[in-house]
Amino acid sequence: MSNMAEIYREWHKIRKDKKMDNLSKSKAILEEENIEFSEHNMGSHFVIYINEAREFDFWPTTGKFWHKGRGIRGTGVFNLIKQIDKIKDIG
Repeated sequence: MSNMAEIYREWHKIRKDKKMDNLSKSKAILEEENIEFSEHNMGSHFVIYINEAREFDFWPTTGKFWHKGRGIRGTGVFNLIKQIDKIKDIG
């Protein structure tokens, strides 16, 4: 077995573990902030609801989020929470 193949396998495992860690931490943070969401695609996609309306799509493994109607895009669960708070303040 080549050394490069071993390095790639180890790198792949590290990335996979990191994504699973991102998923569990993001889910815990959203629950702690009492943000309503539903899970799709075996937990790899969350739909965030504000006042019972669909507002954001969030992919916790990458941290990317998107608001279709307003064109808001970004990364990171804490930036998502800031955007949610802005929308809640607007009404």
